[in-house]
Amino acid sequence: MIKIGFVQLIDYEDWIKSFGHDREWAVQAAQADTNRSFTLESAQIDAFSIPLTYDSYVIILNSVSTRKYEKMIHKLSQKVPVKLKAYIGFGKTYVTALNSIRELKSCNSIATQDDIEYTVAVHVDLNNYYGIIREKNWHYVYEVMNNLITNVRNLSNKYGGLTFYAGGDNVISFMPSSTVKNFIDEIVTDSVKIGVGVASTPREALKLASTALDIIRDHKSKNQILVLRSES
Repeated sequence: MIKIGFVQLIDYEDWIKSFGHDREWAVQAAQADTNRSFTLESAQIDAFSIPLTYDSYVIILNSVSTRKYEKMIHKLSQKVPVKLKAYIGFGKTYVTALNSIRELKSCNSIATQDDIEYTVAVHVDLNNYYGIIREKNWHYVYEVMNNLITNVRNLSNKYGGLTFYAGGDNVISFMPSSTVKNFIDEIVTDSVKIGVGVASTPREALKLASTALDIIRDHKSKNQILVLRSES
């Protein structure tokens, strides 16, 4: 069973309007600050935060206690500029978990700690990123990355995962353990390398995925895909 949190920023539109008409620069700066707060507080509890629409965030919570999540929300409510409404969801995939969210304060957990599966993080990295820029141009690589993000996200959705663009040439997907093999089999091309991390907590899974990519980059693995699993 997959476990996620979902956080909605309340009265977001009214908050945006409060900046006046010359506001977009200020809105973007404030959103970046809010995203930073979500990212840092999630890391403190070994979870991981993904902005969906910047007025809503998904928190990957596999193996993270609901009590820690509640404390995180309390801390965030003192840092962000609007009120927060927190939810929690469980499901066999990230899609079903997100579609079954219930308000946190009224939720009696339907899953025990033993039911929660390990986090599988799939880190997709474009090969020869800077070489492409030198050979072509920045706009060309921008289009290549947009296509990669779209393709990975579509495949992730197909197999019940959740994908986000991590910057540069990096795309990361959280996948159910039951479908990750099919997902990777369809995504493999000569243009990417893939690091996969499997661990109890999201933060550790991402660490292992990044480690796997570094091993591939350092030519310590002959494969374009490497899976690392936590021993605990």
